Amino acid sequence: MAPFPRWMRCPLCNTLATVESGVFKLIQDPYRPDRTQYVHQGCLKSVGSRAPSVLPVRFLLACREGHLTDFPWLDFVHQGKIPCRPATMTLREFGVSGDASDIIVKCESCGAERRMSDAFDLDPNEGFACPGHHPHLRLVEPACEETAKAILLGASNSWFPTALSALSIPSATDTLGKLIEEQWSELKDTDDRDEVRLLRKKLQKFQALIPLFTQFDDYAIWTAIEARRAGAQHGKPPPEDLKLPEWQVFAAPDTAAEGRDFKLKRVAPPQGFETFFEDTVLVERLREVRALLGFTRIESNADFAEATLLEDGRLTRLCRASPTWLPGSEVRGEGIFLRVREDVLQAWQAKSAVQQLRKEFLDSHKAWRTLRRLKPPEEGFPGIRLVLLHSLAHALMRQIVLDCGYSAASIRERLYSRQPNEDGGPMAGILLYTAAPDSEGTLGGLVELGDPLTLGRHLQQALESMRLCASDPLCADHRPDTLGRGIQGACCHACQFAPETSCERGNRYLDRSVLVNTFSSRGTAFFD
Repeated sequence: MAPFPRWMRCPLCNTLATVESGVFKLIQDPYRPDRTQYVHQGCLKSVGSRAPSVLPVRFLLACREGHLTDFPWLDFVHQGKIPCRPATMTLREFGVSGDASDIIVKCESCGAERRMSDAFDLDPNEGFACPGHHPHLRLVEPACEETAKAILLGASNSWFPTALSALSIPSATDTLGKLIEEQWSELKDTDDRDEVRLLRKKLQKFQALIPLFTQFDDYAIWTAIEARRAGAQHGKPPPEDLKLPEWQVFAAPDTAAEGRDFKLKRVAPPQGFETFFEDTVLVERLREVRALLGFTRIESNADFAEATLLEDGRLTRLCRASPTWLPGSEVRGEGIFLRVREDVLQAWQAKSAVQQLRKEFLDSHKAWRTLRRLKPPEEGFPGIRLVLLHSLAHALMRQIVLDCGYSAASIRERLYSRQPNEDGGPMAGILLYTAAPDSEGTLGGLVELGDPLTLGRHLQQALESMRLCASDPLCADHRPDTLGRGIQGACCHACQFAPETSCERGNRYLDRSVLVNTFSSRGTAFFD
């Protein structure tokens, strides 16, 4: 264990010092580790014999490469001059607001002082140099060229998790194959038939295997295990392409293998929208696995493309060595899959107004990446197809939460968008789903809305709500900008934005004018 931040402050006398300076003393309780603390025994303002507990300072430095380090108090207060060594420093707060402009750091040795608001208002050319510190790894990377920024301890932008999620798609069609697939975590290390026999004798310890061993003999089980091992890599897409097998199953639900955690049902398209959509697929049961790959600072992982395309330099690893396992979780739930007709989508994309809007989004995408020094600037542009699917998913999510019984933050989207000339293309579909860590999953309120009549009504209401926004005409007049601030068209919190847990793209690539006509835009609407 190593303390971080290393700088502490006494709340009574405002003394500011590091834990290595000797000013503060570590008090440990071997029976109550939660009571371990640093105290200021030499505090002149303490009352009684008990020394006051010191607190970590609430200012740190972080950069976009994932580094986090202590605030450079000595260099900051002396403003580039040679700092006093040793220095006696204080950090005083005036007023009750806690604002940075009301906090002053002072060097008592020379009298230099400075307000903390200056740390957040520095000129871009006068920023802090990043020392390349990873406190959780106890590692320093001195070659960092990023400019560090002052942040608050516990700020929301100090840690953004980067997770990768995938749906569990069963491949076996027979009963034995399904049971082997469901219990593969227990059976994958089995080396021979004798081990299968040993597992049968120890069923009390492996109760999840009871259905398998009660229905089949050892020879059949061992043969199925060998068959799964032999065909594990045959005919499968690359491991980094997680959405292709999902799309293949949703596009042909009648041929999908049904399992304990996966069940599909094909129904008619939403009533009144048969010309726009293929048959709806009700996902009555699904299982999603989420793994934590690492984290970023300053900018969230949603500021980039999907996690599989995230640049290695912007992803802070969880441990020093290459990990052999990752923290993960599994959730079970339900969903609705909608697939847009490819011929109708191609005709819409060919319109001149849509092509012009695509160019605006591409220019905004380039400006956004250029501002964040991501090269090449045009890389990762998802196209106008994703803007349509993304905007439709958000409009429908905001509508169906009124009836399905789940909160807006509980409904998630999964976008399937690829051009015909891309690998695995064409794709044009959205999966709206909800999931919970309970072993029984969710209650079925979302699948019930997949009825053609009900879903058609919700789609109609969702599109009508997109015609007019409470922020119009400002919202309708907004176009994708080239200043790099965002990649959105006509959208805002009143009409299109969704909770962070629901959106794959960080509320970017949205524009309600691709769905219906608005005050300021006509000719790009897909449904008009």
